[in-house]
Amino acid sequence: MVWKGTTTITTNAAATRGHRTNNHAMMRCYAATARWCDGKFKTFQNCNGKRMCSSSGSVSASNSHNTIAGTDGSSNATTTTTTNRNDHAPNGSTAADFIHMSPIPILPTTDMGTTNYDDVDMGSNYTRSSSNGNDHNDDEYSDDEYRSNNRLVWLQEHMQKQQQQQSTSPSLAEINQQTKDILSLPIGSFTCNTMEQCLRLMEYYTRHGTTAAASNTTTATATATVQENILHHNANQMTHILKRIIEENMSGNTSVYFHPAMAETVCLYWRQVSPLHCPAKTLEILQHVRDIVHDVDIPYNNIISILAKCRNRYAALAVEGILYKMIELELQLQGEEQEMEQNQRQQQQYQHILHHKNHADIVTYNSAISSWMHIAKNEKDAGQRAVAILNRLGRGDNGKSVRPNVLSYSMAITALLRAEGSRAALQAEDLLQDYLYLHGCENGWIPSPSHDSSSSSGGEKDGIALQSHIQRMFDNVLEALCQRAEVDKEAAERAVRMLRYMESVGRQDLSREMVVDSNTYNMVLGALAKQPSPSSISIMQDIVSDMDQRYQSGRNDKAIVNTQTYNALLKAYVKIGDEQSAQATLYKMLREYDAGNIHVRPDSVSWNLVIEAHAESTHEKAAHNISIVLDKMHDFGKIHPDVQPDKITMSSVLKTLVRKASKGSKHAGKQAVQILDRMIDAHQKGNRLMKPDRIIFSSVINCIAKGGGKDSGSEALEILNRMQNMYKEGDLDLRPDTVTINTTLSALANTETRESARQSEHLLEAMITGNDPAMAPNVKSYTLVISAWAKSGAKEFMEKIEKLLLDMEKVDDEAKPNTVTYSTVLNAFAKSVDPSSYDRAMRVLQRMESGAIGVIPNSYCYASVMECISKNPDKDSICSKTLALLQRLTEQNKRGNISRDSYTVVFNTAIKAIERSSEQLKDKVVLQILALMKEVNGKRQIMAIPNVRTYNSIIRACAFTKGSRSDKEAAFETAMSALHSIRSSKDLSPDLFTYPAIFRAGEELLTFTEHNLQRYRNLFEMASEDGLVDALLLKNMVNLLPKPLMQSLLGTGKELSEVRLNDLPREWRRNIYKGKSLGRKSRRSNYVTGKQ
Repeated sequence: MVWKGTTTITTNAAATRGHRTNNHAMMRCYAATARWCDGKFKTFQNCNGKRMCSSSGSVSASNSHNTIAGTDGSSNATTTTTTNRNDHAPNGSTAADFIHMSPIPILPTTDMGTTNYDDVDMGSNYTRSSSNGNDHNDDEYSDDEYRSNNRLVWLQEHMQKQQQQQSTSPSLAEINQQTKDILSLPIGSFTCNTMEQCLRLMEYYTRHGTTAAASNTTTATATATVQENILHHNANQMTHILKRIIEENMSGNTSVYFHPAMAETVCLYWRQVSPLHCPAKTLEILQHVRDIVHDVDIPYNNIISILAKCRNRYAALAVEGILYKMIELELQLQGEEQEMEQNQRQQQQYQHILHHKNHADIVTYNSAISSWMHIAKNEKDAGQRAVAILNRLGRGDNGKSVRPNVLSYSMAITALLRAEGSRAALQAEDLLQDYLYLHGCENGWIPSPSHDSSSSSGGEKDGIALQSHIQRMFDNVLEALCQRAEVDKEAAERAVRMLRYMESVGRQDLSREMVVDSNTYNMVLGALAKQPSPSSISIMQDIVSDMDQRYQSGRNDKAIVNTQTYNALLKAYVKIGDEQSAQATLYKMLREYDAGNIHVRPDSVSWNLVIEAHAESTHEKAAHNISIVLDKMHDFGKIHPDVQPDKITMSSVLKTLVRKASKGSKHAGKQAVQILDRMIDAHQKGNRLMKPDRIIFSSVINCIAKGGGKDSGSEALEILNRMQNMYKEGDLDLRPDTVTINTTLSALANTETRESARQSEHLLEAMITGNDPAMAPNVKSYTLVISAWAKSGAKEFMEKIEKLLLDMEKVDDEAKPNTVTYSTVLNAFAKSVDPSSYDRAMRVLQRMESGAIGVIPNSYCYASVMECISKNPDKDSICSKTLALLQRLTEQNKRGNISRDSYTVVFNTAIKAIERSSEQLKDKVVLQILALMKEVNGKRQIMAIPNVRTYNSIIRACAFTKGSRSDKEAAFETAMSALHSIRSSKDLSPDLFTYPAIFRAGEELLTFTEHNLQRYRNLFEMASEDGLVDALLLKNMVNLLPKPLMQSLLGTGKELSEVRLNDLPREWRRNIYKGKSLGRKSRRSNYVTGKQ
């Protein structure tokens, strides 16, 4: 006979006729089945299948407690199937009675614990019971059924006694041989005895396989690998036996009995043996089972429960696939049910199908979600897959009205956050709100227990469990939002809204109040502090005020304003640069602590934050304010030894000193050295928190380097030597590294002496020969030494830097020169007055253009070479070399050998070089350069947009044009054209150099004619309109124009020496103080004549 499903027995009539099965053999077969399942499955009344009894040769079946509270369950049903087997067994029971007594398994539920979901049932009631009532009627539970179950117990005890009477158990080799013999039998030759033997073999592999194997091996050889191989062997043997039983059923052999419980047990054993191989083996077994069992009768729910505990990606994918198969099957059967409603007779005929659907209940869905949750840390898509299952459950297209419960949402949120971290914080918060909306939260975030299917019958205990799950969900989402707040301002805003909702929960029912303690408040405050603004600061202050009011009024005794609360506020003040509010908050903490509030005692973090706030401040008294706070911290530490200045404190102080040094403070370096001495002294006296490390030493050296001065190099070397000596004495934290030595090299370079350059070269040689990877020189090390020689003013500096550059080109590591290195070298050549600087610069430029060194020249490289040309003592060659270099630039651009940055500075320097050349008609040449500049820029070959400096340089170059009067007149017209180009441009405007240059051009090029004097009047009107009448312009005009004309232009009868700049109309000078000084170094005079 072939077992089709858990409630239906179909018989092969042709096979039954002419073949009578031995009743006692059948009895032994079913009894063996009962014994095989004993200990693994519950008794028949509580099984996961159907409870059956004999009635007039028919099989009566009804569902047991098989659904999950919180679901709709499945309706009661009675399925009748006719059997031809009425052979009598002992005690007057029929063969069918033994069939009905076959136990059906209840598999262990998936573990889900309170924090890791390891101990909580997937269901809503922690048991597989229906929320809509039991599937069977207790009144229909007959005495025959009771006796049948008693016989089952008797058979189990009988077989156990027989087993105990056996003095020895077979070895694994014997069992394997028996298995081989059975599997070698022809298909269709199995008898009831063979079936009984198969069940015994499966029982042996399940219970005794490992023990027997261990007894056949020595202790030394019974390793974990051997045991693992044995378990795999047992599982494979069980799988082969199961497949053979299915094949026998498919062949029509009525002596073979199959039940899906057998497949479940093999799958369960695979999960215990190898969770990694279990998914593939389970799917393989299911494929065979589907050959003899309807899809609606395969226990997919239990299979999912088994696979969900494997906790690997293959199992999760298998669970997901099976679940969607169940949903598809259920939807299909629903369609069939609607058609059957039109035909009552047909409905009765297929009643067993309609009422024994493989319904995916809440446990099944939760198991599927948990399968992804447990592996979410290692699977990036696990969170979204879990949410997809939750959405499938929540939108009601699963065939039955199964409602997601708190576990469904909690596990989906956990999976999402484990897989994607804080990136999924906003989505997790949306899921939480969906749950609360779905379950009718009339009073804030906590639904009443009756709305959640996970607490349908557990009373107060389930209500507490529900609130615990929601509290955990809320805490997880809130924590994720707070972490996300650092990069997403919306996350902080949502965190605040959630906090306010949490506060509102329980106002009407204190028993349902959510825990909102100091940690929760401080977490939200920390989120706001990550992206501070005036509005977020205001919100933080309101939250702190609310905490204090709730605690003082007794509404929330857990909302204690503590040190961490104020520290979050201090962090926000530091980030927005409000050092005054930070200091005021610290002093408030001190006052409250002195008044007896022990919760707000400032700790080291509080003091350090206030010091950091002052360190970040640009206030001129920042250093003074830091010293005041340090003194108070020192006094506070005398009473509270755990609060002492530490490395963090001193790092903030050093940061302030470095900024002061960068602004020109000559005392910042000495103050930094004093702090270092103070730290070393404190550490020697026992304060371990004041132990200076490599970062502290590097900060002190950096402070010295930024300050500059003639002694900065020697002072930096002294600190470095102290550091090396302490390292040699055993302080391993003070091992100098490349960064520390580079900082020292920077100090030596800023000293700008030949001796400091020589010392920097020796220090570089020590780095090279030291063979210490931690102190290996890099490109910055070489560049700083090159800079030291360039600033030294030594006669041999060009030979030194050229040699260093060649040495760098030979290495093949981090010391290989880059664009900055070549720019530094070329800039040094440009500043030199040595006649050989141009030739040296061209050699370097040619190596860069060749591509052999892997660094292409940029605009500053060409500008430096152009500067070398402009300083060439041979003024006759300047013009030709300038034009040749510009032509070289355009050719290299066509070859792609130059960088893609702005080359305006190159053309400006070229115009400046023409100004210094001996060329007579300079105006013609600069016009040629301007035309080339516009051409290459217009064709987008080279980015070279003319700016105000370009036109100012043209005006100055025109001023020094030589030649006839007509040549000079033409040059002045060129200068005026440049001025008009500036004034007519939408992007350009004259600066403080434009009008002095044009008046200088008039002085050099024009004669005193009435026409030219009118030109000067017009120029002065332009300068007045542009608001650029300053002392320098007036001084040039006084030197150029007659006194009456000047008095007329200024509109005064005073002596020009008595006219002050402030006496002139404000509109004339409105733009002279805007923008940068543009290179002017002399102090402006307040008088027209230029006197001080």
